[in-house]
Amino acid sequence: MQALTGYKLLSQLYESNRSMVFRANGQETGAVILKVLKHENPAKEEIERFHYEYNLTHFLNSLTGVINTQGLEWNGKRLVMQMEEFGATSLDKLLNQNRFSLEQVLEIGIAVIKTLDEIHCAALVHKNINPANIVMNPDTGRVKLIDFGIAA
Repeated sequence: MQALTGYKLLSQLYESNRSMVFRANGQETGAVILKVLKHENPAKEEIERFHYEYNLTHFLNSLTGVINTQGLEWNGKRLVMQMEEFGATSLDKLLNQNRFSLEQVLEIGIAVIKTLDEIHCAALVHKNINPANIVMNPDTGRVKLIDFGIAA
């Protein structure tokens, strides 16, 4: 991955066939999470799907249990989505590192259920709830849903 203008990439959090996710520091934004389309000069369909995900997630910015989007921009030949950084790690990674108490499991489950209820009240369905799309700050216990790419 080439550097992104205006950002210092700190660590890669995820990579799929279509995108990469990084923890970064932005010159203007400070700490941020960046979701980047993997290929330079992406196909029209990829661009539309990325805009769709951004717009849906941005629509839900008022919900405390959904990751906040902060912007969508072209950085050179790559499309980049900026999201809030709150020190979270995906639940699938946390489950591999830690053993949660019953109380913690219930707190996480309740947070996810409350957020899903709010999303459904907004007439949306996430369609991809799994531990990789649930992020949590292990120090604060804050839980949020991410990746609305196939939501409807």
